[in-house]
Amino acid sequence: MQLLGSDNNGTIDVQHLNKVILSGISAIIWVIRLHGELMLTSPEIVTWLQERTTLGILSSEVLNAMPAAIEETVIPAGKNLVTEGISPKALYILVNGQIESDNVCGFLPGAVIHLKEILLDELTPFTITTLTECHLWVIPRAKFQDLVSQYPEISQALSRLLAQELAQLASALTYEQERSLALRPYLVTKAQRGIVGTSRYAVKLREQIRKATHDKKSVVIFGEPGLDKDNIAALIHYSSPQRRQPIVKLNCGILQHSGADLFGRAGGKPGLLEWLGAGTLILNNIQELPTELLPSLIQGSNAIL
Repeated sequence: MQLLGSDNNGTIDVQHLNKVILSGISAIIWVIRLHGELMLTSPEIVTWLQERTTLGILSSEVLNAMPAAIEETVIPAGKNLVTEGISPKALYILVNGQIESDNVCGFLPGAVIHLKEILLDELTPFTITTLTECHLWVIPRAKFQDLVSQYPEISQALSRLLAQELAQLASALTYEQERSLALRPYLVTKAQRGIVGTSRYAVKLREQIRKATHDKKSVVIFGEPGLDKDNIAALIHYSSPQRRQPIVKLNCGILQHSGADLFGRAGGKPGLLEWLGAGTLILNNIQELPTELLPSLIQGSNAIL
């Protein structure tokens, strides 16, 4: 059967037809084809919203009302979807593609953009740019506000979401405070000096440091006492992609043979390696490291020995 507004293959022309009303079916079913890919019908849109977005906390009644308000759009790569500091024109739902803002690393498919700003009548907090061609569902601001007026549940759901975000932030803050306290006695705050000079030794050492900064493998630094081995380790760390992560120094001679200070105890507080995360561990006097700890330490750390 050839549909009204379609070509001979039954493909709907989005430019001329947005809805197809099928005879004998009371509901409007959206059938839209973008770049050769058949998009979702209204029931499928509702299921997608339930499973992939924060809007899934809404009742089925509210979600079933949304497809009629949704407009579909494709934004090319390298375009500003949203500009900072303006009143948002629409609620955006990312279906596929990659977008990022100037203070958020990126948005995953299912991201709902401007829910809070529209409900609280706030300005857009940042500029959002498409990294790839992006397929979005768009609910114009006026249509979304009509939904909010019709379904107060939407505003109530935002209050719950904000409460959850606040609880998550409080939990993250508590964790960071505990982490800072645990790592503070061992922190190496910065490199004291660079490698100066034009001798073969200085040139070779600078090159070795440069190579080590781009390699996540452990590094062994040899040298007599007083040769600033700790400073070389700090130069490697603070020149590496992990420079925003902590770097700590441990004297292997005082480590417990059980490894509790490094790996923690079952049911107890985390060990130093867990607090360290993606940071860098300097093991001073590696020859004094209890041998039974070496396999676990190599497996679980990014160490400079």
